[in-house]
Amino acid sequence: MRTRRSIPLLCMAACVMGLGCGEKERPPDDPGVEAVLRSGAGDNRQTIQAFVKERGLEGLKKLLEKDSSRARIVALTGLGMLRGSREATELLLKHANGQDTEEAYWSIIALAYQGAPEAKDLIQKFMQSEEARLREGACVAIQEYRDETLYPLLDAALSDPNPAVQGVAQMMKQIIRDGQAVKHPKGD
Repeated sequence: MRTRRSIPLLCMAACVMGLGCGEKERPPDDPGVEAVLRSGAGDNRQTIQAFVKERGLEGLKKLLEKDSSRARIVALTGLGMLRGSREATELLLKHANGQDTEEAYWSIIALAYQGAPEAKDLIQKFMQSEEARLREGACVAIQEYRDETLYPLLDAALSDPNPAVQGVAQMMKQIIRDGQAVKHPKGD
């Protein structure tokens, strides 16, 4: 049985809250979405989980249709919490392979968190991307996916030409090294 841990999701939540993309956007007209977007980093994981529990896949699909990129990122994060949902995985794959770099970033992390088998190939693909943001997402996804065969990609990312990618790789290696990433047995 896999043990979930909250540190990486809290990091993701802090990133969601720190996005500058919401300044010019119309605020969501949904109190549930507003609660997720306004919650602090420490409360964000629980708020997203509560939203997923209350509204499920259908609620997340509605969030994906919003004009607010922050709302869509919350939806993508929530989809990652739906382990075993083929439809959630397909939606994440669609956004991971889409044109929006930020949505692709959050989708690869959510796929890895979900444990989707497709995440491994996408992580390798994203590590080769010309987009630094996608390489950053792949680094976070490696830590979330917890497949030791991908760890050498983090080592390689320490020499990435982009300092932001190097920093994320170093942070993810530290999380793994500190034991915050729990290795799970095969077949889980």
